[in-house]
Amino acid sequence: MTMDTVRRLAAQIKKVGRNRIRILDQKKAKEAATHEDVKKLISDGVIKVAPVKGRHKKEKPKKKRKARRGPGKKKGTPKARLHPKEAWIKRIRALRKFLNELVGKGSVDKALKRTLYLKIKGGHFKGKRMFLNYLKDMNLLNEKAEAEKRTEKVEEETERAKAGTATAKVKKAEEAKQDKSKKSTDKDEAKK
Repeated sequence: MTMDTVRRLAAQIKKVGRNRIRILDQKKAKEAATHEDVKKLISDGVIKVAPVKGRHKKEKPKKKRKARRGPGKKKGTPKARLHPKEAWIKRIRALRKFLNELVGKGSVDKALKRTLYLKIKGGHFKGKRMFLNYLKDMNLLNEKAEAEKRTEKVEEETERAKAGTATAKVKKAEEAKQDKSKKSTDKDEAKK
């Protein structure tokens, strides 16, 4: 068998490139006739695999590449950079959320919700500000309801605060009584 064939078979067996195969005894290698003979030569140490050339650097953990989206990298207007459908979705979601908040607060009647929802869907409003202006112009906002809720909240908070101070005063008075009774019992015991 030729040396090239032996080298090819050895490379195939060891699963490395042909250039890394080193044949130490060429006479024995030429005598090899089969695949099994080449395997035996490898196990005997007649054929060896050379180490990989070049430096082995330890693999560093990959740095996270920062999103380079600063002003220097921007090419195109904001409209061009944001897909129109994504912009639409953002706007519609914000308006619908805002509508739900207003209905939840009671500033917009539930009966009007459907019509306003459909106006939003139809692209009637560009943003929240335009939507609020529309509600104010058409007198659809129940500002009285909002004001009433605010006053109710303030009243509740003041009541809680008053109740808290009242209970605190009662507790202090009880503690003072207990302290006095303890002191008097301690003095009586000391006198005995």
